[in-house]
Amino acid sequence: MPITVTELAMNEVKRVMEEQKMAPEEHVLRVSCQGGGCSGFMYSLGFEKKNEGDALNDIVMEFHGVQVKLDNRFEKYMAGTTVDF
Repeated sequence: MPITVTELAMNEVKRVMEEQKMAPEEHVLRVSCQGGGCSGFMYSLGFEKKNEGDALNDIVMEFHGVQVKLDNRFEKYMAGTTVDF
C-alpha cells in the first residue's frame, strides 16, 4: 500500500464523519496532493460519496472500516506516507 492510516487517525476520521452525518458505508476519505506550497507539495484530505469522483486510476484501500482513495498519479509522491492524528 502506498500510504498507511493509523488507527488513531481513522478514529478521528470516523468522529468527523459521524459529526457530519456521513456513513462510512456511503462515503470515503480522499487523500491527494498537488504542486505548490513551500516544500513543493500540498497534501489534502477530504470526503466524498463512494461512487463520486471514481476514476480508473484510483487506488482503493481500507483502514479500520473506512475506505480511502488515492489517485495513482500521486502514488510516487506519497509512497511510505503515514497519516496520523
